[in-house]
Amino acid sequence: MKLYTSASVTLLFSSADAFFGFVFYLHWNDFALFGKDVFNYDFTHATFELWLFSMLRVVILVGATLGIIQNPKDGAKGIKRARYPVGLMNIVMILYVMAKIMLYTEYIDGNHDDDPWFLTLGIWTMVASLSMYGLWVYILQEARPSKESTLHLDDDARGLINQDEINERSCSSGSDTSSDNESDDSSGDDEVDGDDDDDDIIKKAKKKKKSVKWYSSFLRLMAYSKADWPFLLVGFIALSCAAGGEVFIPLLTGQVLDGVIIESEKAKFRNGIISMTFISLGIGVANGVRGGSLSMAMARLNQRITNHLFESILKQELGFFDKTRTGAITSRLTSDTSTLSSTLSHNLNICLRSILQMTGYVVLMMIISWRLTFITLISFPLIAVITDVFGSYYEKLSRKVQTSLANANIVAEETISSMKTVRSFANEEGERKCYWNKLHITYLLRKKEAVAYGLFTVISSVCDLMVFVVTLFYGGHLVVQNMLSGGMLLSFIIYQLELSGCIEDLADVYTELMKAAGASRKVFQLIDRKPTFMNEGRRAPRQFEGQLEFKNVSFAYPTRPSIPVLKDVSFTASPGEVLALVGPSGGGKSSCISLIEHFYEPSSGEVLIDGRNVKEYDHAFLHQKIALVGQEPVLYARSIHDNISYSLQDCSTERIESAAKQANAHNFIMHLRKGYKTETGEKGLQLSGGQKQRVAIARALVRNPQMLLLDEATSALDAESEHLVQQALTKNFGTRTVVIVAHRLSTVEKADRIVVIDQGTVVEQGRHQELIKFNGLYARLVQRQILGHDSDDGQDDEERLVARKNLSTRRKDSSASSNSSNGVENDISD
Repeated sequence: MKLYTSASVTLLFSSADAFFGFVFYLHWNDFALFGKDVFNYDFTHATFELWLFSMLRVVILVGATLGIIQNPKDGAKGIKRARYPVGLMNIVMILYVMAKIMLYTEYIDGNHDDDPWFLTLGIWTMVASLSMYGLWVYILQEARPSKESTLHLDDDARGLINQDEINERSCSSGSDTSSDNESDDSSGDDEVDGDDDDDDIIKKAKKKKKSVKWYSSFLRLMAYSKADWPFLLVGFIALSCAAGGEVFIPLLTGQVLDGVIIESEKAKFRNGIISMTFISLGIGVANGVRGGSLSMAMARLNQRITNHLFESILKQELGFFDKTRTGAITSRLTSDTSTLSSTLSHNLNICLRSILQMTGYVVLMMIISWRLTFITLISFPLIAVITDVFGSYYEKLSRKVQTSLANANIVAEETISSMKTVRSFANEEGERKCYWNKLHITYLLRKKEAVAYGLFTVISSVCDLMVFVVTLFYGGHLVVQNMLSGGMLLSFIIYQLELSGCIEDLADVYTELMKAAGASRKVFQLIDRKPTFMNEGRRAPRQFEGQLEFKNVSFAYPTRPSIPVLKDVSFTASPGEVLALVGPSGGGKSSCISLIEHFYEPSSGEVLIDGRNVKEYDHAFLHQKIALVGQEPVLYARSIHDNISYSLQDCSTERIESAAKQANAHNFIMHLRKGYKTETGEKGLQLSGGQKQRVAIARALVRNPQMLLLDEATSALDAESEHLVQQALTKNFGTRTVVIVAHRLSTVEKADRIVVIDQGTVVEQGRHQELIKFNGLYARLVQRQILGHDSDDGQDDEERLVARKNLSTRRKDSSASSNSSNGVENDISD
């Protein structure tokens, strides 16, 4: 349907073009004009070639329409390839008509009967040529098959590439990586939303099809600036005043020159000098107000949009951070937002000023000499096409440059944040080479930018110079013919030079806006990204007991959806009860903790607290009632006091010290020179591992949580400190629900219930003595820890299979399970 609609519009326009071309050329029905124009051709009066232009447009449009109807796929490709040749052809037609009209009006012979027909056909030719190009670009291209346009996932449609692909790129060969970057258009942006599924990408492409244009990003930026309208209004008024004043300077210069040369125009000299003095002063003041106001507005915009971006990042689910590198995110927050605001501030200023000045220049140029103005405007369509071609190419390069910078930031951030590991493996040279390779990719892309920009500058400069020479030659002719004064010719030449400068400024602004558009698109995509699940719960009951239940829970991490971590896991924990999760590493124990904290959502089943799904609880309320101490606690670059009271408002010093004493941290803190005011350094690097864990335990205890989650919370403590901390924790368990993940026997042997998890499945449950008598996997783990026994992998697998078999048998018959367990033990001993 879409294809035939486009074809109908195109054929209708072609019919109108052919009809008006005949009518305007033949003066309705004067067929004798054919012979007159062919055999007695006169360039300044004949319109035969304008009629030929009309027929050429009709043939090309009809041929393209028939081709695209017969073969939509190949026809659409042909239309796209011929876009610029067709545009160039229409530019030539327009320029030809402009030159013809100009000469016709200068060498008119006094017979004005043909004037209306000549001018009407000339104007129609220019309008039809512009319309044809518009049809070619905006209508015929719409006739492409929808499937092709949907699956054609270029940089704009895909938006961002998968960060996992970035991580897999090798640092060993800069040239290979560069080749991959340049050959694959989809590497135009960093993937920050991590969608691996092509169907999701296609859906995203459909939704964002209308927003990929640069002006969409620009309009959205303007929408973000609504609150800054007073600054923008003042800046725009000042800009208008400055631009308006600058428009009259060349005109006054010409009048001053005429006042010097022409005796009768002496008064113009004095008046022109006075006027130029006052106008210059006004322009200076207006420029200062303009620059300050617009810069202030853009600074506020940068603050606002960076804050919105950071707010969106904080809302993302943890799976997003699992597969998105920190360097890529910080690049968005720093590099892209800075590029966006600074580029927009500077170039918006130039763009508005140039547009206003161009408008004034063209009006005054037309007043001085419309003929010379026609010659000047000849270069406009050509420069427009060149700028379009260059701008599209430059935008792609700009996105790739931003991507390469983000990749380099990833390497730098990862290296700097793990300098101890780099130093321990003496890999400084390897990291330097890796960073150099990333920077080399950026260099290669910027070299392309430089070549493209240089080529564009050469072409535009040559066009400007040719137009200037022709204007000077023809303007001298007009002065000789007394059709223009010398001063006005000088004014016109100044206007022409200023106009060329404005066009160059706009071309530069366009390329810079492309860069800002590329950066803003990435920023907006991250701002608009919706988490896979939201913390939208509103439940915040007055009574929160902490009754925990895992009900047939299965789970897989978003980064590895095909690899299940938990499989149909079920267990409970009551208030006042200590539940220990044990088992081999990688079995899924810490994943259970993450599900309780609602960091992720299970694939199936439910995690219940007090009989309610954990996702029903208010996010802030839930984490006031639940405190987590991880195996590798993270401290912030703040004082110990601020780390313990993190996120708490008006937390008293007595409360903080009490929690530190419970965590056996008070003594070492008081031995520090600044006590609780001691800075912990980035990620707590100024403290030892054991000290960090004790501070983290104090941070959890100061909240007096109803549910305490300890994920290897004492793994970095020495035996004495662990004993003291465990005593303190045990005293404070009270009515709390405590879930402990640990490997040490001393940590779990006194637990009220021990749940043994192996390869995502619960294989045993019970108290310590019960599980020892059961002689299953838990007994093996305890025996290995006490006696230091080792076994090969084959024996480990056999023990796990035996443990599962024992669990199944135990459920059927407790006495039979005991006998079976003894038999298995004898077999393994043998």
